[in-house]
Amino acid sequence: MKQTIKLLGLVLGCMAMLTACSDDNDSNPIANRAPSELILNTPAVADQYIELTDSTTISFTWSEPDFGYSALATYRFQVGVVQSDGSVKWDEKNGAPNFLDTPYNIWNADVSAEEIAMSISNIDGFKTIDDYVDMGIRTIAVRIYGNIRSGEREDIDGTGVFSNAVYLKNVQSYAVVKEPGWIYICGNLTGWKEPGMANKEYYDANWRITETGVGTNIFKASLNIDRQDGDYIQFRFYTALTGWDTDSSIGLSENTDLEFDASGKYSGAILSNGRYEGNYKFTVASAGTLDITVNLNTNKVEFVFTPNN
Repeated sequence: MKQTIKLLGLVLGCMAMLTACSDDNDSNPIANRAPSELILNTPAVADQYIELTDSTTISFTWSEPDFGYSALATYRFQVGVVQSDGSVKWDEKNGAPNFLDTPYNIWNADVSAEEIAMSISNIDGFKTIDDYVDMGIRTIAVRIYGNIRSGEREDIDGTGVFSNAVYLKNVQSYAVVKEPGWIYICGNLTGWKEPGMANKEYYDANWRITETGVGTNIFKASLNIDRQDGDYIQFRFYTALTGWDTDSSIGLSENTDLEFDASGKYSGAILSNGRYEGNYKFTVASAGTLDITVNLNTNKVEFVFTPNN
């Protein structure tokens, strides 16, 4: 009888251990798991005449795919032009999908008609405004790509999924081509104004850092810094004016006190705690010039501070 009880206890103990292991697996995320289906809903205007302009948007909604664990996903739009044979010519760059500039972290978006028109021009091969030819009313395809990105803004393998394509059947584009892009600097230099569309005029006029060429992903600017000895400058960058808590913010994983070297230079990485909300912070000895280089290909920054004589 005692032996039977001991055996029963051993069996129950093993079952408890197996259950505990199963519970642990359930609570731990499975890295690089392929996400479930991503559904892009057909917009209400899909069958209507749509004239793209630089001041209008098109509203889209989509379902959230199941990545197998809680994660902040990034969603990017890709545009295509439907050809005469019914196939879709998607916007690509060097054989890879060429997404619209603005990423999203939620499941709905008012997508810039100007960004869509620039993508169409790229598909048609128009490099300058002088190249542009009115192609008339056409059917445009749109799909989104959802995935998880690392703190260094790199796509994590195995987490990406394309949605179905939806079709906007009567689209009139216009003469616009993609020019060198820009990012924005935001910090105590800018009065911490929210990097949102309500402050677009302010940021465009004063705090925009321009790309060195179309598609280089390298941005440079020189800023005049009006500070007294012992004052500090603190800032991070935004790739788009989409508000504080978005994937558009790039910086450090946390606010960090940094120093320029003996030559006035600082070189470092673009890091993140998931939303790129950490700031670069430097104490400066006087007013001067801050030369900024942001390289989104290598996820590196370089700052050079030159004091005024």
